[in-house]
Amino acid sequence: MFSDLDFLFHMFFLARYCKLLEENSFRGRTADFFYMLLFGATVLTGIVLVGGMIPYVSESFAKIIFLSNSLTFMMVSSSAV
Repeated sequence: MFSDLDFLFHMFFLARYCKLLEENSFRGRTADFFYMLLFGATVLTGIVLVGGMIPYVSESFAKIIFLSNSLTFMMVSSSAV
């Protein structure tokens, strides 16, 4: 139950900050916003994949299914700039 609520809050904040970024920082530059999302998701996925290959670290990285925490933090820090 708690993880479902956590996921719901992260999706809410992700949608909210995506809307704020698209309306303010990336106004009229939709392709730049898309490439920022694509680059961020690729880097975060790469970190999980590479971290999963390291023997002692792979156990903690195997628990990460969806990077909503990291993606939300990326949006929040991007909107603050």
